[in-house]
Parts: sequence; structure tokens; C-alpha cells
Amino acid sequence: MLAITYDDGPYIYTEALLNLLRSVEVQATFFVTGSNLGKGQIDDPSTPWPGILRRMHDAGHQVGSHTWTHRDLNQANATIRRAEIIHNEMALRNIFDWIPTYFRPPYLECDVASGCGRMISDFSYHSVSTNLDTKDYMFDQPESIQQSKDRFLDGLPEDPIVNLTSFMVQVARQRGYRLVTIGECLGDPRQNWYRIVDNLE
Repeated sequence: MLAITYDDGPYIYTEALLNLLRSVEVQATFFVTGSNLGKGQIDDPSTPWPGILRRMHDAGHQVGSHTWTHRDLNQANATIRRAEIIHNEMALRNIFDWIPTYFRPPYLECDVASGCGRMISDFSYHSVSTNLDTKDYMFDQPESIQQSKDRFLDGLPEDPIVNLTSFMVQVARQRGYRLVTIGECLGDPRQNWYRIVDNLE
């Protein structure tokens, strides 16, 4: 099994990515941020984000939290870390009436020494890292996407992210991988991926 994950969205490419994933019959995991990349807040009904996130979830993709503004949690104090987590939870609750149980820290950084790891645990999250980071954010121009493709090939025992995803799905299937969500990869039933929380203070 291989779980493909996406961080930082939803964003301008997310609908095209959802279309591609539907066409290749793959369910992925999306770790979403609440207000970054100049996109506005994900729960603002005047933006496309609530609808895109509902479509994502309705299609069977797993939705996880990736903080509110993508701050480096190791560099933030406890008050800021807490606000980053709770603001994103509030936005997701406003859209779905639940919050995720899976979390990926920005920059894949959240260690015990900073206090971040303990806080994530206190919030009852499953903190998820990666086995392979394609570093597609570093090679986000059409002419440089081959570097991400090469990283993907080395790492496996129209828009760059859609282009890379199409390539990854093709190669993973050629190599016999079944593509799944993080929850499925970990053997965690869907009913455990989300939780109802009444008070987020």
C-alpha cells in the first residue's frame, strides 16, 4: 500500500487534482490549512473552499489538519501553537460539524523538545509525517517538475501537482502498489478519522 498525501490546500489547483483522482479512482489524504497562501479563510462561504472541501470528503478522501496559517510549530510558543490548531479545528467544524483526528505539522517539524509533540498528543491527534517528500513545492514550475518525478522514482522501494500526481499514480500501480488514504494504510477504520467536539476553547 502507498498513501499519497497533499499539504497546504485547498488551493487553485485542488479541483483539477480532485478531478484527476476521480478519473484514476484513487483516494488520497489532504492536510488542509485554514488561511494561508492568500486564499482567505477556508470556512468563508464567499470563497470556493467550503464546497471544494465537502467535495473532497464526499469523494472518500481523508481530510486532516495542517494548522491555520502554516506556522513552524517548533518556533512558535505554546499560545501560538494552540491558536494554530484550534483556529483550523473551528473552521473545519464550521464546514463539516467534525474535526479530524489526523494532523501533519507544517514543514514536517514538531518535536518533543519544543513542546510541540506533547501538545499534538494532548489534542488527541495522530501526527503524520512522510516516508518520501517529493519536494514538489521546490520544483513547482513546469520545466522543473522532472526533479520531483525523479525524487519519487528514487524514493519508491497542466499544473505541476496534477502532473506529478498522474505520474506517481502510474508508476506506483506499475510497481504493484495499492493507493490508499493514510487511515486505510494504518488500518484505521473511517469512523476513527474524525470526531465531534462541541467546545473548542
